[in-house]
Amino acid sequence: MSLQLNIRRKPQAWTKYQQRLRRAQEAAQTGGTRAAERIGPAAERAREAAALRISDARAWTAPRLERTAHYVETELGPRVGSLLHTTAHKVKPAKPRNNHRRLFAVVLLVFGGVASTIGALVRRRNAASIGTETRDVPADAEAMSDNGQVRATTGKSVRPDR
Repeated sequence: MSLQLNIRRKPQAWTKYQQRLRRAQEAAQTGGTRAAERIGPAAERAREAAALRISDARAWTAPRLERTAHYVETELGPRVGSLLHTTAHKVKPAKPRNNHRRLFAVVLLVFGGVASTIGALVRRRNAASIGTETRDVPADAEAMSDNGQVRATTGKSVRPDR
């Protein structure tokens, strides 16, 4: 389509449609103003009645919502929470039990205890057998001095094991 101005004369039919369109627009405008004048007061009364009913509905609904909120917070909420908690525990996979490690630790502990007991007994036996052979025990009380030391035959004082 070109941007040139159309300087040709428009046909008569075109102007006839434009006149009809203008008349229809004027009729719609005047009809709209008349309807607004007639319906305006009724619409105002309907608006006031609707506002009153909405206010009544809100006054009726508010305490029920409060009661429902209290029920959800105090009774239903904890129930749902505990239900979700138990369901989560049921869904959670079980921890793999590694009994081999636990058994190995117990065996090592028992083995260490037995080994330490046997070592203590062997040490006590060796100490008893070594102590009787090497110790000089005087036959009489004259060989002992006042401080509990024993005089050996070499002239050195030896302290006995207690």
